[in-house]
Amino acid sequence: FPNLIMLEQWRTEEILRAKVEALGGRIELGAGLETLVQDDKQVSVTLTTGERVTADYVAACDGGRSKTRGLLGLKLYGSAVDEKTSIVADLEIEGLDRNFWHAYPLRRGGLHSLAPLPNGDLFQLQAPEQIAASGLEKGVTRLTGKTVRRIAWQSRYRHQARMVDRYGVGRVFIAGDAAHIHPPSGAQGLNTGLQDAFNLGWKLVSAIRTGDASILETYGAERLPVAATVLDVTQQLHVSVSKSRGDLTNQLGLSYHGGPLGQGAAVGELSPGDRVPDQRLADGRRLFEAMRHGNATQIMRPDRNHLLVRPDGYIAEITSAEVSTYHGHAVVPVEAAR
Repeated sequence: FPNLIMLEQWRTEEILRAKVEALGGRIELGAGLETLVQDDKQVSVTLTTGERVTADYVAACDGGRSKTRGLLGLKLYGSAVDEKTSIVADLEIEGLDRNFWHAYPLRRGGLHSLAPLPNGDLFQLQAPEQIAASGLEKGVTRLTGKTVRRIAWQSRYRHQARMVDRYGVGRVFIAGDAAHIHPPSGAQGLNTGLQDAFNLGWKLVSAIRTGDASILETYGAERLPVAATVLDVTQQLHVSVSKSRGDLTNQLGLSYHGGPLGQGAAVGELSPGDRVPDQRLADGRRLFEAMRHGNATQIMRPDRNHLLVRPDGYIAEITSAEVSTYHGHAVVPVEAAR
């Protein structure tokens, strides 16, 4: 699924929250982290609500100003990309054509853009903060010649490219903006953060099910190089004001080949550690559809070079043997089309 999708922040969060609740989880808003203490068996935390929670592991996705990162003694390394402050806002604008993105590259201060958001009447604005010098409504009206009906949400941010040198300490791990901060050049922060979470999630399940926590050491080993590469790409896109997209920005061609779980010889164009490509199965389904079960998958190929695929969609092994488990996850066999 290589195409760019514009989606509001609140709708992205709504989708994720609904999935958590469908899986039996519970979201508690307004409960930040206050203190954290861990030993070799558990983690004890105190929340800003006064609650105390004891857990086997903690996965902290608490953003660029992560309290967890500070409590762990981890630092963000890098720098500001420039000294500018920008504004992002969701607005309803009367009479502005929703069939197009509206870009103003020659405006004073830099690129201004308005992108129509789906399933409603809102546009997302990204522009230098000077547009709001006399009020955001007036600035957007000067830009477009149209009247702003309402501002649903707005925020200001600085352009930074920073990341940690470790993805966790002991039994506490960080993911997403807590681990890396990107300029907003194509939602790379969101995409990279979601991949952090998927990579960490199935490994936490493995550690809990098997009692062997060694696989958690591969989380940072796999994700740190990816974050560094993507950070470099987004910084270049920001500096060049480029809107071009390709394999690096889509992040569909990333590989863990050569890493701790990506060892082994290649067969044809596929190697252990590569993201498995979608394909037609013998029963007519697409592979990506069949892999939504959340466990590991083995693709039984006619040439006997079977693909064992991790829960996050990356090839674990290319083998002729059939397997039933992978790091505590049941393996679901599917047959590839001839």
